[in-house]
Amino acid sequence: MSSNDQTPDDATTKPTLETVLERINAVANGIAELRKDVEQRFDAVGGDIAQLRKDVEQGFRKVERKIGYLNNDFLERRGEQEDMLLRIEAIENKAS
Repeated sequence: MSSNDQTPDDATTKPTLETVLERINAVANGIAELRKDVEQRFDAVGGDIAQLRKDVEQGFRKVERKIGYLNNDFLERRGEQEDMLLRIEAIENKAS
């Protein structure tokens, strides 16, 4: 028997192998589609994260600036309070 001769078992096995191969190809195609979908989602999420990072950084800069303003106002009021206490002390010393 030569290598090209088919046995009865070959005749029943060949369609089964073709079916298995078709299913493997279908699974491979499904995996490729899934991979493409996942990559698109990751790209979208990456863009969302970049925008979120930008927004958070802007928010922190605003908060930092406001804290600076509050600190300056607090120190100014503290200085004014110290001046008033010194003036009150001077008046009390004159009165005694």
